[in-house]
Order: sequence, then C-alpha cells, then structure tokens
Amino acid sequence: MKFKKINAVSLIMVAAVIGLGIFGIYQYNQKTFYYRYLNGQYNRAFYQLVDNIENMQVGLSKLQVAEEEEMDIITLTDVHRRAFTAAEAVAQLPIPSVTVENTLRFLNQVGDYSYSLQRKRARGEEFSDTDRKNIAELHKIAGDVSVELQKIQDELVSGKITISDLKSRGGTRLDNISDSLMGARFENVEKSMANLPTLIYDGPFSASLERKVPKGVTGNDIDLKTAEKKAVDFLGVKNVRSVRQYSYVDQPVDGFGIEVIDDENGSSYYLNVTKKGGHVIWMMNSRDVGKVNISTTQAEGYAERFLKRNGFDNMMATYSMKYDNTVVINYAYTKDDIVFYPDLIKVKVALDNGDVLGFEAQNYYMSHTERAVKRPKITESQAEDRISLNLDVKRVRLAIIPLPGGKEVLAYEFTGEYSGNTYYVYINAENGNEEQVLQVIDTEEGKLTM
Repeated sequence: MKFKKINAVSLIMVAAVIGLGIFGIYQYNQKTFYYRYLNGQYNRAFYQLVDNIENMQVGLSKLQVAEEEEMDIITLTDVHRRAFTAAEAVAQLPIPSVTVENTLRFLNQVGDYSYSLQRKRARGEEFSDTDRKNIAELHKIAGDVSVELQKIQDELVSGKITISDLKSRGGTRLDNISDSLMGARFENVEKSMANLPTLIYDGPFSASLERKVPKGVTGNDIDLKTAEKKAVDFLGVKNVRSVRQYSYVDQPVDGFGIEVIDDENGSSYYLNVTKKGGHVIWMMNSRDVGKVNISTTQAEGYAERFLKRNGFDNMMATYSMKYDNTVVINYAYTKDDIVFYPDLIKVKVALDNGDVLGFEAQNYYMSHTERAVKRPKITESQAEDRISLNLDVKRVRLAIIPLPGGKEVLAYEFTGEYSGNTYYVYINAENGNEEQVLQVIDTEEGKLTM
C-alpha cells in the first residue's frame, strides 16, 4: 500500500514536471514566434526605407533636368510620397529616436518641400534659382544616405548584423532588445546629413518640418506597476496568468512594453503603454484565428464596444480591410457633425469569435486635442461649384483633414460616383481650394482609398 502511494506521488510529480516542461516549451515558442515576427517587421521596414530613399534620390535627380510642368508635378508627387513612406519606415525600426533624429527631419523636409514645389508648378510658376539649389542639395544628401543604407543592407544580407539583437540571459528571451548594432550603423547615416540645409520657401507647411509633439498624450508620469495595471484593465482580461515588462519604448513617446498572458487560453498580448499618462498606443495578439463565423458588421460591434469600454467615445468607422480571417477597421473621431480624420484609431478583430486582437492609436494620440474649429467661410453650395460636373454627389459633410507636414484644414467632403467608381473630393472650407481627391478601390479584402 505504501509502495502504491509512493508510486502515485511519483506519477503526480512526473506529470507536474512534464506539465511545466510543456508550458515552458509553449512559452519559449511564443517568445520565439514574437521575436521572429518583430524581426520580420523590422526587416520589411528597413528594406522599405532603402527602396523609397533610392527612388526619392532618382526623382530629385530628374527634377534637375526636366523642364515640362506636367513631368515636374508627376515627379514631385512621387518624391513626396516616397519621403513620407520612408519616414514611416524609420519610425518602425527598433532604434532610439535620438539616433535617427536627422534622418526623420530630412525625410519630413523633403516631403514638405516637394509638396510645396508641386503646388507651385501646378499654379504655372517656374522653379527659382533657390529652388534648384535646394533640389541639388537634397539630391546630394539623399545619395549619401542611400550609400550608407546600402552598406547596412550588405551587412544584413551577409548575416554580419541583424535588425534586432536579443541579449541572452539563461536562454533566448525578450527582456532586452539591443539596438547597439543598428544604432551604431545609423550614426553614419546621421553624419551624412550633418550639413542639412535650412530651406526657406513659400508654402503652407514650412513651419512643420520638426517632429510633431503628441497632443493627446496627457497626464502625470506613471511607474511600471501602474503601467502593468493599465495594460490589464485595457484588455479586460478576467484571469491573468502573468504580466511583465518585455522592453522599454521610446517611440513615438517614452513608455513601457508590457506582455499580458491570458490564463484562459494562454495567448500573449503585447502592449505599449506611455510613461506619461499611461495611454495604450498599440496592442497586439498573434493567436491563430479559426474559420470565419461573424460578419464585418458584427466585428464593428465588437470593436465599438471595446473602444467605448476604454473611453474612446464618438468614434466613427470610416473603412475596413479583411485579411487572414480578421478585419482591421479604421475609426475617426467625430464632434459637432465634423469628422476629424487625423484622430484615427485602427482596431483588428478576429472573425472567428470577435476577439479584439489589435489596436493602434498612434495617429490619434499624436493629433487628438480640443480644437477651435472656425466656421466655414464658403457655403456648401459654393464648395460644390468647385467640383467636377461629372461627379454624381451622394453625400456631403464637414471634415478636418491632415495635410503633409502636420497641418490640418476644415474641408467639405463630397462623396460621389463617376463611371462606376466612388470618389472623395475635399474642398477647403476657407478658400475653396481642392485639397484632395481620393478614389475608392474595391478589393476582395475590402475597400481602399487612393
């Protein structure tokens, strides 16, 4: 009897050890998956950066020899787009913001300046001697940056460095992400912009070349314990297996990288919580999603309840995109029947059961503030006179729209149809200028605006 009892105890201990081992393997696999996911995202961002700066350099080169107004406008439009796409890629890299400060400033400067020149040429004005000198200087700097980035790319391809380098401490862990390797390489990129020119030009975006201050990040500084509580409260997870800090964050603002493990299904949530005020900038859960059981409309319901529970009221769904049995829905802030497109939040919902698997509010926190919106100086009817007669207008509303360089403008948003396609046309409510025209592209995944 005693022998059987010992055997029973032994079996329980063995089962416990096996259980711990399986849990440990699961946890290791989760961390490894997340590391690989991050590394893949970082690599994609870096190659996107290289590609866009190379093409931006080519465009700046073309501007020095082209004479036709139409060609200048096409080229400037591409340079503008490449510059801001490259800036977005830089912001996604795991490198301290101070290390890439000049890089971001340069890309914002090229984007703003090319947009200003684009509008200048659209008015029929020629480049001035100063314009041509500025273009030549920016082209040279873009070439120097491209050379330094190519050196980094060669080291990546050869395996000499990796985008993200994990420090080992008793095995592979995500406790510390080292940016020393890439940071050191990027110092050479920064040096290539030591003589970044100060551009003086007549354009609406000249005062916004420096990095934006996050207007929506308010409140007192919090400590790690409070950040962990904020993360758990944000998720609404009832049974938490564990919560810990997996990294420190400095982009777009200082904060804590928090991991929360749900005890019910063992899945991990990763969140960025700001040090100032304890705001959640983004959240991600990379669990496998099963077959589709709910519609996009039902998913919107889950997303809206999630937003309201976390204090985001007056948010309106603007469009959605489906992929991998999930849907990402964009929400814009609304007030007094005005849509504020800069205050944008993205919510990712699983279409198997409605779980919110992703949340990204960087645009919202960079832009959201109480605005003193001026009354329109032109009427809706006057604005409609400025749009093409070909457009069959279906809806009109007021909206605050972002302009390159961080400016905002109140505009009439006309939604209309032409030749089977849907368009959004934005007419400045102050001066009647046509600020933007977007076409809605229907895809299998959802609707895109271009």
